Amino acid sequence: MKKEKIAFILMVVLILFAGTFAVFLFSKGRSDVNNLTQSICQSGGGHWNSCGNKCSLLYPQGNPNYACTKECQSLCECGGIAGFACPNGYTCIMPSQTNISDALGYCEKI
Repeated sequence: MKKEKIAFILMVVLILFAGTFAVFLFSKGRSDVNNLTQSICQSGGGHWNSCGNKCSLLYPQGNPNYACTKECQSLCECGGIAGFACPNGYTCIMPSQTNISDALGYCEKI
């Protein structure tokens, strides 16, 4: 019985580690595809966030239909009350809720 519990715990830890590693690889690949660096972002009028999250920007807290992970993604943020812009060749992806006057989005390559 004790060996079964240990085996189960090890299996759960392994699955969590594998999932985290896969998300890391996917996120890294996407940022490489964007070719968006801090200097490009800031020179284009954006706000660089080295630990942002696309999901939490698009689906703000309080929306019961979405649950976002707490992974860090390097993002060039746009919009917001400060009016951040995206560099040339990028577009601002904003939340679909249009009633948020100071909504913050992120820049994606066109």
